[in-house]
Amino acid sequence: MIKNTVNRGVSSARNLAISIANGKYLSFIDADDFWHENKLKYIYEIIDIYKVSIIAHSYSTLSYKKQTKKSDLKFEKKIRKINHFKLLFSNQIVTPSMTIKKSLNPKFDEQISYCEDFDLWLRLSESNEIYFLDLKLVFLGRQPNSAGGLSSNSIGMRLGEMQTYYKYSIRQTIFLFPLLFLVSLAKAFLKLLKKNALSI
Repeated sequence: MIKNTVNRGVSSARNLAISIANGKYLSFIDADDFWHENKLKYIYEIIDIYKVSIIAHSYSTLSYKKQTKKSDLKFEKKIRKINHFKLLFSNQIVTPSMTIKKSLNPKFDEQISYCEDFDLWLRLSESNEIYFLDLKLVFLGRQPNSAGGLSSNSIGMRLGEMQTYYKYSIRQTIFLFPLLFLVSLAKAFLKLLKKNALSI
């Protein structure tokens, strides 16, 4: 167990753990989430078969006890490639589902308080293939973007996404940023409409 004496944020904590880890692959989990008991076994099998460097998988928001029965989980060793441009417009990956080869030297940007995971996925996907296993191997303690975590701050998340898009545009072409800025605003507007529709 590693304990930071000063709270420098989630990215700093993850980067510290990455620097200390001595395995070939890195997997992540947050304090209020649970892995399926066979997660690492299944992921290792996928890596061994397909020789992938980055693999993510599905998640569940059901309670851990309701969905951990082995009979409930059918392990099909089929994966698909995550399209870079689909990822650009919609982050399909939750951090506790990610496994990354350490030699890729993944680092979270400690200057970003929100969407730091999305920023890393985009940077990785620019020069690596990211694969997806449609199997629910992590159980989230709360719905993504729900109350109780950093992602519940909708304004902070939107600003973090725009910051991530700006960084991406600098790496690719700055002319992309106006389009990505509008995409981010459109997503915020659609979420607001959905929220208002549910409250009626």
